[in-house]
Order: sequence, then C-alpha cells, then structure tokens
Amino acid sequence: MNEAVKKDLVPRTPEDYGPKKPEIIRMAKELRKTELTRLPETMILENVLSPYEPWVGGCGYLLCLTSLYMYAERGRQDFYEDRSMLADFNGNLGFGEEDSPMTALNRERIYKVLLTATGMGVFNHFRPTGTQYSYYEATPGYLDRSMRFCGYAYEELSAEGSENLTDRIRISIGADIPVLAEYEDGWALIIGYDCQRAVYILRKGEANEEREIGCAQLKRMVIVTDTNGTPSDWKTLLREVIEVMETDAPDLGMQGYDSLIHALRDDAFFADMTAEESLKWGNTVVWSWFIQHSEARGFSGMGFEWRFLNRHEDANRLADLWCKLSYYGDQHHQIGWCGYNIFTAAGNDIRPKQVRERMIEAVFHMMDNDRLICRILKELIGLDTPDVLLAKDPDSGEIFDTQIRVREDASYNEMMEDIRIRQTHEIDLVGDLEPIGGVEPVMEDGRLVITGNNGIDDMAGMQLKTPVTVPFLVRMRMKTTRNNVHIYFGDGCITFRKHPHTYDSLYIRDNAIGLYYGYDQKGEVEPDTFFTLEWLVGKDRFAVAVDREVRHYGENYPYMHMPSLWKDSLRFGTADGNTLTIENMVVMEVE
Repeated sequence: MNEAVKKDLVPRTPEDYGPKKPEIIRMAKELRKTELTRLPETMILENVLSPYEPWVGGCGYLLCLTSLYMYAERGRQDFYEDRSMLADFNGNLGFGEEDSPMTALNRERIYKVLLTATGMGVFNHFRPTGTQYSYYEATPGYLDRSMRFCGYAYEELSAEGSENLTDRIRISIGADIPVLAEYEDGWALIIGYDCQRAVYILRKGEANEEREIGCAQLKRMVIVTDTNGTPSDWKTLLREVIEVMETDAPDLGMQGYDSLIHALRDDAFFADMTAEESLKWGNTVVWSWFIQHSEARGFSGMGFEWRFLNRHEDANRLADLWCKLSYYGDQHHQIGWCGYNIFTAAGNDIRPKQVRERMIEAVFHMMDNDRLICRILKELIGLDTPDVLLAKDPDSGEIFDTQIRVREDASYNEMMEDIRIRQTHEIDLVGDLEPIGGVEPVMEDGRLVITGNNGIDDMAGMQLKTPVTVPFLVRMRMKTTRNNVHIYFGDGCITFRKHPHTYDSLYIRDNAIGLYYGYDQKGEVEPDTFFTLEWLVGKDRFAVAVDREVRHYGENYPYMHMPSLWKDSLRFGTADGNTLTIENMVVMEVE
C-alpha cells in the first residue's frame, strides 16, 4: 500500500462498506458483449488485500483465494449463526483497512480454514525420485471443494484466446470480483485492467504489478461467476477430506508412507552416496516431506480449532471433537519437526543407518497420528469404516502401537517392581564427570556446585565420562536455587520447570525421535532444599520419582523399540542463572 493511500485511512465499521449487491454478481458467461461498453476503459478494485503480506502459509492458490474471499464477503452481516463468531469478526469477516490487526488475524484464520476444507493440509505423499508433489497435484478436486465451501460458482479458463480472457476479466472486475490467475511462477490475483496498454493489474505483494494480457507465462484463470450459492454441506466436505487422506493412489496416502519407509531402508542406495549427494537428498526430501507435513497439519489443526464449520448449528455441539482435531494437528506438527531435527542433529548426513531408523520411527508416529485424525473425522459424520492409515510396517505387515501409556496412579513400589540391580556405580563427582558447554564446576564441602550462566540454553552441565546402557536407574541427591534441573540420556531428557509459562510441569523428551511431552503439576521441587531424584530408563517402563513420590510412569516410549539407542551419554545441568548443588550420584545397572 503506498503512502498516499495510507494517509487517507480512517477507522471503519462493517456498515461503511455497505450491503452486498447481488444484482451485480451474475453469471459472467451470460453478460452480453454490448454490456462491456458500459465498463470504464481502465478499472482497479480498491482495498483488495495482498495475498502474500503478511505471510500466513505456503500455498499460493489459497493465499489468493483468501484475499478474494474476504473482499467478496465484505459487508455480509448474516454470515455466522454463532453470534460470538459474528462479534469476533466484527460482523464483517474482520475486513477493515489493509494494515488493521483484525484484518491480518482473520486473513490468517481464513487461510487455515480453507487449507483444512480443501484437504490440502492433511494430504500425504512421497515420490522416491525426490521430486515431491505440490499441494495441487496431491489434492485432486481442491479447486471444486474450495469453491463449494465458499458457496461460489466458477469457471476455469485456459490461457488460450487472450481476447476472450480480456472480456471475461473486464466483466469480473466490473462485477466487483477479482480473478484468480495461475502463472508459471505461481498464483496471483487480477484486480484490474487497462485496455489502452493491454495489461492485467495484479496483487502479489505490497505493490500492484502489471503484466501483458497475452503473457506467455499464464497457465489458466479461475473466474468466480456467482457468490450467492449455498456453501457445501459440512458432512459431505468432511467425507471428501477423509477420502483425500485415505486415498490409495500411487505415492499418496498409505502408499506415500510406504514409499518413504522403503526409500529410507535402502541401505545400498545410501552406501553409494557422497556427502554432497546426502546433503542434497536430505535438503530436498527431508525438508520438503517432514516440514511440509509439519506446517500443513499444524495449520489444519488450527483451522479445526477455529471451528471452520462454524456456519452450521452443529459446530458448537461438536466443539470437543474440533479441539481434539486441533490437538492431533499440533501433535503431527511436533512429530514432523522431530523427523527433520534427527537429520540436522546428524550433521545433515542421512547416510548412517541409525539416523534413518530414527526417522522411520517418527514416520510410524505420523502414520498413527493421521489414523487418529481420520478416526475423529469419521466420528464427526457418523462414518464407521476400517482405519486405512495404520502405523504398519510395509515389509513385515506388523502394526505398531505408538501411543505412550501413562500410569497416573503408579506407586513407588510399582515403579521399582521386578527391578534387579546388577551393579551399582557410586559416581566420583570429581573424577567421573567432565564439564560441557562452558560450565565451571566447583567443589564445596564435598558437594559439586554448578551455575547455568548460559541463558535459556539447557545443554551445558556435567557429563559422565563413561556411557550408560538401558536399562539403568540414576539416583541423585541435590538442591536447586530456582527449580531448574535437566538430566539427559543421549537426545532424551527430563526437565523440571523448563517452560516459562508452566513452571510446575515436568517435560520429557524421548531419546529416539525427540518428541516432547509435558505433564502439568509434576515438576515442582522446593528451592534450596535437598531432595532425591530417581530416573528409571527401562526397556518396558520410563519413570521419574522425587523423594519416592512418582512424578511420571510411562510405557511404550519410542526408544524402547530401538535397541541401537540403548547405549549413550548421561549428563545433567541447569540454566538461566540457576545454581545446582549435587551431594551424591549413583548409577545402577538393572535388569
């Protein structure tokens, strides 16, 4: 937006935009040629939001449709049956001035809603060649679904015949509706025309852009011909989203997961790779697959949480299920990033087998997470069909149980049940430990004292010089000035009071894929008071106790499935100016 326009901006209400004028939104193909003469030679629609500023997502089509939708729906007062949503949107889909915070917020919301409604946010794909699908290729029918969700009629036109396209664009702009256009370099919104110079006027970024009407880069146009249709039935829409997720097309749905697992298990392929090829394959495949999954599922989860079907009276009644979908969307986001972080932690080298095995473990968790999303979608519409997206090994057919089971009522005796100590190692706080991350340890009255002067980074501390092997039990007598304690086994850890918003939580990170789990009201310890911390890392249980009070007892953690990760380093530390005093430390080999 230029400075001259910005100076004229004043606060407005929905009424300032006036009511919808359905009489000018007509089927464009029925508009007679003679009516073109009534349109001005040059016309530009004002107040059409830029699709790309601020950034809200990576799908160009949906970014452009979001701006078109907010512009076309401005002033519509009866959009929501839910009065709270009506108020939230200022009765007007949040459309105010372009730099309005409410406008920016609701543009992001609508983008995520459309991502969800089209199925683009929940599709799965993998091509062994490394060249991955785009949103459009992997989500057949997305255009039709998006338009039906909006309640719009539309026509899809090829780039051939620039004279006809010129007429259609003029008709649409004259009817106060921008035009969706796909070019070789992506999607844009046509918001005006200039017949004298034979150009389209586009919105792509902060400023308008002009392109020749006969531009060779133009691939197709999508012209909205009526905005007064009835939006698609929500049950039909969800059924279609399920079909996108459970598709059996090559390299999509379950086949996409299987293709990725087979590719990661191809030892011969990776053995012949150079370091340069490994980096290239990782950056194209690992980045595009894990991160694309992460962001798309996360955004879709937000779309569900915002109740993207809030137009319908069932939306509030089903709010609990929408919230579950939001949770699993966020969970998928976390798992996907774990898969990518495994790659970066290995120095961007995907060749080692253990790195790929850990990625596959993350993939199984993503598969099961998709199954749970599908299961809730089916529950929403009363569909009872077998689960397709199972966490199933494509080679053995084995179905994995990826859900961690937590025992809230476990006692200390149950935690220690059947634990047989094979050997006990009394740790010499001077000779058996070495500092890492710049920590300067001191000994005071036979006790080890360290201070975390490393900001919020919690990786600094003390490390055992000799690795430990699962199963083991570590017992430490300690005190802390500000309840800030971190103990690591390899890439896994238990953390007391790490998150600034949940001071009383215990955070646990799995050693295999690095997924964080938070447990409220389980991480509080009394500052400046000695306590005994016990951490059991077993083959069938994972438990934490403070002064014999069980703070966590969990089963089926990912690392339990991967014996290759059962030998690793053990370290502990603190952060953010906290001081940790260790009185004694014992590590026990157990059976």
